[in-house]
Amino acid sequence: MKKILSLLVILLVLQIGLIVLTNSSRQQLGAYVANEPLLNFQPAEIDTIDITGPDGQAVVLKKAGGTWRIADGFDAPADASAVDDLLHTLAGLKKGLPVATTKDAAVRFKVAADAFERDIVLKKGTEKKAELLVGTSPMFRKVHVRLPGSDDIISVTFAANDAGVQPTDWLDRAMLTFDAGKITDLTIGPLHLQRKGKTLVPDDLAPGETVKAEAVTRLVNSLAGMRVEAVLGNSDKPEYGLDKPELTCSFALASGKKQTWRFGKPEKEQYHVLKSSNSDLFFKVADSQVQPLLNADRNALIQTAATTGSTDNPQLKQRKKPDTGN
Repeated sequence: MKKILSLLVILLVLQIGLIVLTNSSRQQLGAYVANEPLLNFQPAEIDTIDITGPDGQAVVLKKAGGTWRIADGFDAPADASAVDDLLHTLAGLKKGLPVATTKDAAVRFKVAADAFERDIVLKKGTEKKAELLVGTSPMFRKVHVRLPGSDDIISVTFAANDAGVQPTDWLDRAMLTFDAGKITDLTIGPLHLQRKGKTLVPDDLAPGETVKAEAVTRLVNSLAGMRVEAVLGNSDKPEYGLDKPELTCSFALASGKKQTWRFGKPEKEQYHVLKSSNSDLFFKVADSQVQPLLNADRNALIQTAATTGSTDNPQLKQRKKPDTGN
């Protein structure tokens, strides 16, 4: 009888333990599967983003006057859409079950305070609003992360490359682009064009000459669509070759604004240096973008009655019927 009672007591204790364990697990699971944000901030309130990489590389993005700039990249404009994507991605991260909680695991997964792939700090003024340590990637578009002050290491949908640590990772490469349709006056080397209606035409257009609209459009778009590869700094250097520029372009817009661009060609380099009269920065641009401007030729932009073949091409003339005498 005593053995039976002892066995029943043991079974009761096991049942109670199982119930406690199950409830505890449910409470823990409930805390993590709830749709709670991992980081507590609003994207619109952030005006400073500090991103540090594993080898000390770092970039600071600051918002001033509604514009994001690269503070340690000569204050060049940052790609606002890329910054906005980062903030909204971080704000959308959710809490999850930890994959590990030990200090050794933090080092192994590279989310330790002194060993990480990225340390992202978000600020509003001088106030830190959020911080995230980003570590190893267990699979594509997944990374281990940890919040400072917490031992929980979780896996979220993100990538360290989404938070680059080089100024060029955030550069607004379209900062020089503008609407080609707004150009009213354009000079490319010796070539001078002025707007006539919907297109630009050489200012010395002669009677009988017409403009090849598509050729003009391609030429103008090569200027208006100029993209920046990098910012070289805000100081001129002899090797830039801007004291004797390879090409000078000037243009006026319908708004009345005018700009002059000078292109220098450093020796043994596969790029040009562009200096705009509207900026104190020196830009690196690809040779392939400058080449159409260097090749600009008046004769390639116009056509005459003879070149169109509308009147002088014998193959297009109607052949007369032979005179039969009837």
